[in-house]
Amino acid sequence: MKKTMILTATAVFLTAALFAPPVQGQARSGWFLDVETGGAFLGYCDVQIPGDTGTRFSLTDDLESSASAFFRLRAGLNFRKRHTLWVLLAPLSLDTVLDLDADAAEAISRSLYAGGSALKAVLPEEHPVLWPEHFDVAVTDNEVNYGVSAGDDGHPLPYAYVGPWDFAANARTGRFWNASFGALYPLDLSADVDTLTGDVAEFFRRGQAQL
Repeated sequence: MKKTMILTATAVFLTAALFAPPVQGQARSGWFLDVETGGAFLGYCDVQIPGDTGTRFSLTDDLESSASAFFRLRAGLNFRKRHTLWVLLAPLSLDTVLDLDADAAEAISRSLYAGGSALKAVLPEEHPVLWPEHFDVAVTDNEVNYGVSAGDDGHPLPYAYVGPWDFAANARTGRFWNASFGALYPLDLSADVDTLTGDVAEFFRRGQAQL
């Protein structure tokens, strides 16, 4: 599956500066027109969100983007030797093609959807949030985090978790608590969304009973 990712740096400005000072060399009344053009390309551009714990990727090494021509057009009017009215047009967009694994994307989508449904079933008063920094859907209830993650460095595939806030200082014992932050339940990626929802909901209920 291929998706087009638009890396956009677009600027279209309509600016009126009735009381701005005239541009040097254009103090005389009358119309003026400035045109600039050139090429734009991606140089060094690494991205990591959040900056301290996110996965770093490169917009130049991991994605392909060709150079693009740009232009900048400014038209205006100087009048009464003191005032300038001008309009600036400066559009720019760089496009790149991002190749996605269709099966992996579907598995992540199914896992997060099942996680959100399980959270609403177990904790109906809470509102699941998809957190962009870790790409997990989660809620907090009585200082305990319940959620489903798309995967991370500690566990690369989707999993459900129960994480008490005080687990580091007050670690629970027993087979259920199998992670450094609390409990982790690997998802069966071959299961359909309804089965996943039921499995995750049962895991959350077990976590509530273990607290």
